[in-house]
Amino acid sequence: MPLPEEQIKNICRNSADPLYQQVGQCILQAIRTGLLAENEQLPGLPELAAAFGVSRVTAETALTELIRSGYCYRRPKKGTFVGRVLSDRGNTKRTRVFIIYSVHPEIEFDSVMMPFLAGVHHAVNQEERTRIVAADGKNAHKTIQAQCNAANSELAGVIAVQVSDYNQFFDTVRSFPRIPFVLLNFQFRDFDQIAPVNCFGVFNDEFCGGYLAGDYLLGIGCRKIALLSPYAYWRQSFPGDINYELRIRGFLQAHKDNKITPALPLFMETGGFSSGNVMDKGARCCKELLALRERPDAIFCVNDLLAAGVHNYLRANGNVDNIEIIGFDNLIPEVSFNHVFHTVQIRAKEMAAAAVRFLAHPGIYSGRQILLTPRLVIRPLRRPQNS
Repeated sequence: MPLPEEQIKNICRNSADPLYQQVGQCILQAIRTGLLAENEQLPGLPELAAAFGVSRVTAETALTELIRSGYCYRRPKKGTFVGRVLSDRGNTKRTRVFIIYSVHPEIEFDSVMMPFLAGVHHAVNQEERTRIVAADGKNAHKTIQAQCNAANSELAGVIAVQVSDYNQFFDTVRSFPRIPFVLLNFQFRDFDQIAPVNCFGVFNDEFCGGYLAGDYLLGIGCRKIALLSPYAYWRQSFPGDINYELRIRGFLQAHKDNKITPALPLFMETGGFSSGNVMDKGARCCKELLALRERPDAIFCVNDLLAAGVHNYLRANGNVDNIEIIGFDNLIPEVSFNHVFHTVQIRAKEMAAAAVRFLAHPGIYSGRQILLTPRLVIRPLRRPQNS
C-alpha cells in the first residue's frame, strides 16, 4: 500500500535528525494512527526510496530499525510487513547481527562504496532473524564489544567495506580473535601472511580484469593500445596497494598469450591520484598520446575516471570515433554509466553477497580469500556529436 502523502511531506533535509530516522518516524506514525494496518505489506525499497526522495540504503536502514524495534517484520523474498511475526512471539532465539565497518559513519554518501553497502544490506535481508549495525573506524572497538555483550543477539561477524588504515583495522581484528572479519573489494598484498587468522577477504580479481580488457582489444584488431596508470608499468614493486599492478599485469599477459608485442611507447604514467584531478590527468595524457607520431588505436585506463577524461578530450577534438576506450570499476554512475566507453565491471553486489554468506554459513568456502571474476561490459556506445 502506498504511504499517505501527508506522511511523506514530513521529511526535512535541513533537520538535525538523520534521514533514515525521519523516514522511520513517518512510517511509524502511519502505523500508530492506523493508516497502515497490522500485517499490511509496506512498499518495496525502490518505491519507498522514490516516495521519500532518499537513497535505497537510507530507506533500508529505516526499515531495519523498525524491524529491530518490533514494529515491522520481514518475510524473505516477500517483503516487509507491519507488526511482529506471530510465530516468533515468545521465541527466545537470538538475532544474528552483521556489523558494517567503514572509515566514515556516513558511508552511504560515498558513491564508490555505495554498491558494496547496498549489496550487504540486500544479502543480509535474505537471512532470517538478522540485522545490521554500522561501525566507523573511531568507534569500531566499542561497537563490536557492545554486540559481543548483547544478551539477545549473536554477532555473526564484521564486513569491512572501506578501510584506509590497515594497521588500525588489523589491530581491531586481533582484539576479537573469535569474531570473523571480511575485507571487501580491493586485493591486499601478502594478505595470507599479514592479515590476522580471523580475517578473510572477498576481492575483485584484478589480474583477470586487466586480462579481459587487453584480450578484447587485441581480439577486435587493435595493435597500438595505450595504457594509462598512476604507476609506470616496468616497476617491480608498486607503491600502495597491489590492485593497479595486477590490472596492468593481466593486460600484459593478454598480449603474451595473443603473441603480440605491447606498444610500450604508448604506456603512460599519470602520477598519483587526488580528489578531483583524475579526469584532468586522463585528458592531459590523451593530448600527449595524440601528439605522438605513432598514435594509439585503443586506450586502456586502469579506472573509469581516467577513461572519462580521455573521452572528454577525444570528443572535444573530434577523435572519439577513431579510438577504442576501456575503463575499469563501473561503480560511479555519473562517470561510467553514460555509455561513452567500455569498462571492466567490479561485481559489487555479488562480492557483498559472498561476504555475507561467508559469515552466515561458516565453512561454505575453503581458504581465506575469494576472488570474483569481474565482468567485461562492451556497450553500444552513445557518442554525441560535437556541438
